[in-house]
Amino acid sequence: MRASRERKANSRLTAAMEGTLASQDAPRGEKDIIAFLDAWVSLNQSVRPSTEERERVSALLTRLRTDVRLIRELSARDPYRRSRAARYLGYVATERSERAVALALRQETDESAMLFLVHALANLEESAALPDIIDSLYGRSTPFIMRVAGLLLGFQSSFIALFPELEARREREIVELLVEYSRLAHTKSFYPYLLALFREEATGEGIRRKAFDCLVEYYPFALNPADHLKNDDPEIARRACLALGERPGTANARILLSLARNGTEADRVNTAAGLAGMIARSPRVFLYLVSVLRDDINGPDSPVLCDVLSGRIDYFLLKNDTGHVSVTGRIVKNALLRGRVSDLISFLNKNRDLMVEDRLVRALRSGITEVTLGLGELRTYLNPRILQKLGLSQLPVPNARVGQKKNAAARAPLVALLTAALGAFPVTVLVFILATAERSVTRSFRIATNAFLSAFGWYTLATLVIGLTLAGLAWFESSRQRGRYVIKDASLLFSRNVLPPITIIAPAYNEAVGIVESVESLLNVNYPDFEIVVVNDGSRDATLAVLIDRFRLERTDGDYRETLRTQPVRGIYKNPKIRELTVIDKVNGGKADSLNVGINAASGEYVLAIDSDSVLERDALLALTSAFLDSNEPVVATGGNIMPANGCSMDRGQLVEKRTPKSPIPAFQTIEYLRAFMTGRLGWSRLGTLMIISGAFGVFRKEEVLAINGYLTSREKYETDTVGEDMELVIRIERSMREAGRPHRITYNCMANCWTEVPSNFAVLRRQRERWQRGLLEILSFHRKMIGNPKYGTYGLVGFPYFLVFEVAGPWLELVGFIVFAVSLATGTIDASVLRFIVGVNLGHGLMLSALAILINERNGHVFPLIDRLGLMIAALGEQAGFRQLVSLFRVSGYIGMIRGITEWGTMTRRGFRKASKGKTHDNAKANGLDRPRGAHRG
Repeated sequence: MRASRERKANSRLTAAMEGTLASQDAPRGEKDIIAFLDAWVSLNQSVRPSTEERERVSALLTRLRTDVRLIRELSARDPYRRSRAARYLGYVATERSERAVALALRQETDESAMLFLVHALANLEESAALPDIIDSLYGRSTPFIMRVAGLLLGFQSSFIALFPELEARREREIVELLVEYSRLAHTKSFYPYLLALFREEATGEGIRRKAFDCLVEYYPFALNPADHLKNDDPEIARRACLALGERPGTANARILLSLARNGTEADRVNTAAGLAGMIARSPRVFLYLVSVLRDDINGPDSPVLCDVLSGRIDYFLLKNDTGHVSVTGRIVKNALLRGRVSDLISFLNKNRDLMVEDRLVRALRSGITEVTLGLGELRTYLNPRILQKLGLSQLPVPNARVGQKKNAAARAPLVALLTAALGAFPVTVLVFILATAERSVTRSFRIATNAFLSAFGWYTLATLVIGLTLAGLAWFESSRQRGRYVIKDASLLFSRNVLPPITIIAPAYNEAVGIVESVESLLNVNYPDFEIVVVNDGSRDATLAVLIDRFRLERTDGDYRETLRTQPVRGIYKNPKIRELTVIDKVNGGKADSLNVGINAASGEYVLAIDSDSVLERDALLALTSAFLDSNEPVVATGGNIMPANGCSMDRGQLVEKRTPKSPIPAFQTIEYLRAFMTGRLGWSRLGTLMIISGAFGVFRKEEVLAINGYLTSREKYETDTVGEDMELVIRIERSMREAGRPHRITYNCMANCWTEVPSNFAVLRRQRERWQRGLLEILSFHRKMIGNPKYGTYGLVGFPYFLVFEVAGPWLELVGFIVFAVSLATGTIDASVLRFIVGVNLGHGLMLSALAILINERNGHVFPLIDRLGLMIAALGEQAGFRQLVSLFRVSGYIGMIRGITEWGTMTRRGFRKASKGKTHDNAKANGLDRPRGAHRG
């Protein structure tokens, strides 16, 4: 059905273009020509026009001298204009355009514009320009070379013909290009070069590892992984074990067992990973390993075999023959010792066969005296009747997440600020009474009150001025982002290597209500290369069971390495038919700990942290990462919009109707979120001082996250937890990069949307805002070295001072100010001029910033219906008359909670997403016009 719709749409577009070509009124004005070019480019994304059609378009554009206009643009000072011209010229196959693009590439210095020029030459199939493209790589960054390698796949025959000239060269750029091209194209012409490079002593570590990976994966006849199981490079030794695991057979299994028997602890870990890969691919190898363990239950191979086979513990639990009893007991004991008891508990609680239960209880009794790691979980979650048979007492289910440790935030400054805030009004009154002794106390009190309220009004005006400044910056930044996004065609974005591989990490804690819709939405994202890692953080509800049932997952022991220290992992679940999805079950440890587990398991260059109750728009990842192509500095962190989904409806994991919430509490939060993201974060991003990327939708480069020991947890380097893990990670990355003097960018993208359920009642809202405020205070305390420090640029001189004044002290000032205002209004002691001033600046703050946020949102194409936009403006009015003050009260409560040492996360109850009404379905064929192009695939 999707293909049919595409064919019809393409037929209509082709007919319209043919009519334009035949018309006497062919496009001549600038706008007409651009519209025509856009239509032509759009057509090329989904179908390949005939040679005759292409020639007719080229003849028309040559006659109109459109190619000449575009060629002039190649010399513009703005890289964006040069990139846009290159984009169009890639679809305008005239003799002048081909020569001009090749010449412009030789002169171009901006990597983002160079990428468009290379893509244009690839579209024009100008193989004669291949030497110019290769020469343009000198001095370029490794990510840029990787992108060009993907674009050069269109020149495969020409590249192979040029290869003999290139393989003798040893410049870094050429070597990186050839190795990456060999990985992408993997033809027999390349393997001798890779083999020589791998064996050459002068080859760098990174290139040698990549050459080894290419050889064992794509040229299996050229290299035997078994010869490198004891390689001097421990990473190559590990990869050799994994590669051997992908070649199942009893001979290879014996090789790995011999390595574990005679090797180090690292060899044993590598062997277990390789054997786990084997048994996942071959039942024959699995049965062979079972027979080896049964024949020598206490032999030297027993420990590693128990590790590997415990991933299939259900097989042994269902076996009744005598030969398996001792094997089952040994594997059960090993599972208990290593804390891998979740499958054991699940099996026992569901089992109805008393003979199987009694046999398993006997096996448990034989090993339970030596257990420490898995015993607590058994006593917590195992059926009480079975616990009684084991002679164990039951433990209560924990009410709070484990691993929380009080952050060592200095309380003295917090108490001092609290004292100052509470004493501001009394001190003001006292000063005025003492200064105006000749007047009555009542008159002095009135003057003091109005003076205080005037100061409060000026504070509000300052927030309005700052907000308008950020909104102005956001307006220009949104225009820039929108312009750069629309010129990136799907054929560019879905070319191999152009966009980085991403691992989407979704921590889940008691999310059974909405977890399926969220995972389905993630599986539907329109992106060339991604994987999803759902981390079940010891949920007490049916989250894990729901995932296993819906996606038909099976327990498997993959290549999981604990690079970051976390709470123990209990199991890894996959479905071979859904290769993108991995579910990890772990002991409860909090969101940050779960994210660190996901980072350990991630294979992508970037990791996306997303809440498990959130839904990504289909093109959100494309919009977010395509902005990486616009930066000549590496983007180490970026984030997008968080939009309340309470009024929206879902179908098969996708939003089918975007509406604002009808309930007042979510509606107030909607306008609040729009202001925060569309004006605040976008403006701060323009200033280069983005302090926070939302934990519900943030992308980070894995290399940088690992370098700073991941998210802040009590189990990692800094031995402390925080409830503001998203902001803290951004600040620590910025701090690390500044201290190392490394160029980088931290950005925000307004073109990417993530939808999430926001609190729908005041109790949940209070817990959320209290947690946010405590997280902010923890972070400012932990990174207090940066406050006012010019070493950290605008972060130290602008960002931190702003947060101290307006986000830490601000809630106190607002709360005290509004209380004094309300009392003065009720008693009639407020002057009319002060009243007008305060009401004016507060209404201006709410309405002006809200209107600008809605306009920016609308310009980006994320448009709510008109009736909803009007409703948001009404909500903006209502927000200023109660909701804003209530939120300030919640934040003050969080401040007090920080002083008291409260560290709990707080329960966030969910209602789940609203299902689409009958007749409304999601059309997966198109999403914002950037569907996969013809021939595109996941790399």
